[in-house]
Amino acid sequence: MKRILITGGGGYVGSALVPHLINKGYHVTVLDWFLYKKNIFDQYSKDKFNKIVGDLRNLEDLKKSLSSVDAVIHLACISNDPSAELNPKLSIDINQNAFKLLLEESRKAKLKRFIFASSSSIYGISDSPQVYEDHPRVPVSLYNISKAWCEDLLYNEYKDIPFTIIRPATICGYAERLRLDLAVNLLTSHCIQNKKISIFGGDQYRPNLHIKDMVNLYSYFLEIEEEKVLHQVFNASYNNFTINEIAEEIINELKPKIGNILVENIKSNDPRSYRVNTDKLNSIGFKPKYTIKHASRDLLEAFNSGKVEESVTSPIYNNVLMMKSQNIS
Repeated sequence: MKRILITGGGGYVGSALVPHLINKGYHVTVLDWFLYKKNIFDQYSKDKFNKIVGDLRNLEDLKKSLSSVDAVIHLACISNDPSAELNPKLSIDINQNAFKLLLEESRKAKLKRFIFASSSSIYGISDSPQVYEDHPRVPVSLYNISKAWCEDLLYNEYKDIPFTIIRPATICGYAERLRLDLAVNLLTSHCIQNKKISIFGGDQYRPNLHIKDMVNLYSYFLEIEEEKVLHQVFNASYNNFTINEIAEEIINELKPKIGNILVENIKSNDPRSYRVNTDKLNSIGFKPKYTIKHASRDLLEAFNSGKVEESVTSPIYNNVLMMKSQNIS
């Protein structure tokens, strides 16, 4: 498997995954709107990379993207709860309807592997100290519901496709197409720029995963023996921390470097809380290596070296703000 299609590859995870796979010798095709960084990946030649500025809902774009590829990593979606709620019709159209269209075309392409990026947030609210892959899914938002819908569609109608489902925790750390609207990255950026951290709630559990581990995991799933992952679901997380504990990890990492950080506690109406178990992932030989402290350290280095060029409130770092500014439909 040397020719890979990554849908949504111009996004946060894709911006780190594409260079990683190219450096490993893969030829990578990306289908994306390229809203955030239009010139991303322009340094790669056509013998290594194929950039398709298009839409997952467009049949011709899909056919062109799937031409001669061995595997698909499906990242494209209207990502996270606030973004999905902003335009529910668009979210369903892309996260569900376009997903089915992709599966129809993938079936014709006779792929060797199809990796679907679901989300650990589909567990919703759970008091269980160990949420395994067979735990009841209790999606509490349109985004979660769409991910669960896609999982069910795969199992109910497309088991002839060699798919694997990954339920990642919230991703953190620096990437070229940076997101600062995710928990660890948001808290870290405010510490760096404002010397202040606002904690909404605090007792909710939020599993996290460093983007380097996420990238390494996708690569691992391309290379592992098919029988170990075929039609399987895997949680992917480094650790389970409460929001308070996440803030403490960030402060402990940054305080010696930037000085005192003010902490503000704010009541939250977000009920999501869950602790995922990753024994199944560990059993096939993959263990994450990077921590929240690594993520905070990487982000501080990015700020200090000028890689973060705009205010932390800029739409280029925030999915909801970008969608509003582009009037996407």
